[in-house]
Amino acid sequence: QAVGASLGVFFGETIFVGLLSLTDGWPTTIAKGLFSENIDAIMGANGTFGASNGPFIAATGGPPGWRAAVILASWTVLFAGLAFWRFQRRDIQE
Repeated sequence: QAVGASLGVFFGETIFVGLLSLTDGWPTTIAKGLFSENIDAIMGANGTFGASNGPFIAATGGPPGWRAAVILASWTVLFAGLAFWRFQRRDIQE
């Protein structure tokens, strides 16, 4: 399930970002807060992959590594908070 959800998010986000690139104005900035651009920035800052030899590296440039780390940490805190909230509501209480 986790692999399927990850692939679904990856391909769904790619389609969503492609549609956002066709718009004008503030909707084009939404892509800066999503996973793919920030993961590309972290992997590029890591130095493991160059601009064209990584499997998911889209392009050179992008956000700075510190901003990408903050955005990905925010997503992690949000998902962990939602998971804990959901498990507290669903699990059997003492």
